[in-house]
This record gives sequence, structure tokens and C-alpha cells, in this order.
Amino acid sequence: SWQPKELVAVIGTHQSREWSRLRHLIFHPSGDYFLTEPEEGRNGIWSTRGLNRVTESGEPGFPDGTWNGWPQFSADGTCVFTATGRYSGDFTQPDRPTFRLVASRPTHKVTNDAQSSQVVTPDGKWLLIAGGPHGILEAWDVTGDGYRFVSEIPCPEDCHPYKLELSNDGKRLAIFVVHPTGRPSHRIQLCEVNWSTADGPALKT
Repeated sequence: SWQPKELVAVIGTHQSREWSRLRHLIFHPSGDYFLTEPEEGRNGIWSTRGLNRVTESGEPGFPDGTWNGWPQFSADGTCVFTATGRYSGDFTQPDRPTFRLVASRPTHKVTNDAQSSQVVTPDGKWLLIAGGPHGILEAWDVTGDGYRFVSEIPCPEDCHPYKLELSNDGKRLAIFVVHPTGRPSHRIQLCEVNWSTADGPALKT
């Protein structure tokens, strides 16, 4: 449907081709699909069985901008979180997955364009958002279908969190921290996470 109606033949194949550099490439937890967010062009869902694109943004059931910014699947694969909101995914039709907006992400201090990374906990209860340019790490409660801001998490002194990654059990958080002046040099900080404190998640280096 994306090719011009005047096209009469294709010599070669478009299989597994992406026409722009990718911002993000993530697997669906089932391993049957992966998602691409290019710098230019349409976001896509690909089948791992044939390395073919099964749908893309703008197609029915796949709103434009769905993966706009740091897409993260929930552990069960039924929901994807982006910088702009959370979407429910239906993969019951293997050749035509569909998505619908469940909730737009509200803004505390980290605006959508300032967000530099996000991670969802394996149990699907928490969303951590890094606002690298602002030096902020936010914790959101995402149980149910909405978002509830809980707290700002203190970060390593004088450093801005840019990239987040949780361990599979959710107990450790790796943070790529950037010093605003470049000195001392950027580094990776590994933290233990306590999710059960009264004021929200707490980090211990």
C-alpha cells in the first residue's frame, strides 16, 4: 500500500530493508516481532519469522507517532509505553497487530521532547523516566491504565541521567550519567533499587 499505483514491477526485494537510521529497535517479549523507530519515515512492526514488515504507522490500527520516543514493552507484551503515552497491543492476528491509545502521558517536569530514556519494571507497576537535559529521574505508578506521578529520585551528584536499563528481576538499575561540563567524564552508575519505600523508589549506589 505504500508503493505508488503506477509501479508495475520490482526488481529485487524490499525484505528486511529499512530506509533510514534507527533510533530504537526492540523485541516483543514473545520474540515473534520487533519494532523499529527510524529517524525518518514510518515506525514499523516486523515479523521475525520472515524479516518482513507486517504493519507500519499510518496503517489501520497503528496510529502515527505510536513509538515516538523510547518505546518499552510491558513484560507480558500487552502494552507499549512511549514518550507520549501507553498503548494496548493486540497480537491475536499475527499478520496485522493493532494498537489503541490507553492513556496519554501527563507531564511533571520531564517534557516529551526532553525525555532521554525510560524503563518499565518487570511487574509492570513502575515507569522510570530520565530527563537527561534537566538532570531529573522521575518515578511513575502505572498500575491500572493511567499514570500517577510519585516522586523525583535523587541522582548521582552533578550528573544527568541519560540512559536507563533495569536488570531482569528489577532490583538493579544501570544509569548512563552525563556530567554537564564533560568533567569528570561520563560514566555508568549501577544502583540497587528499593521499590517498597513510602516515598517511592529509592536508589543505593
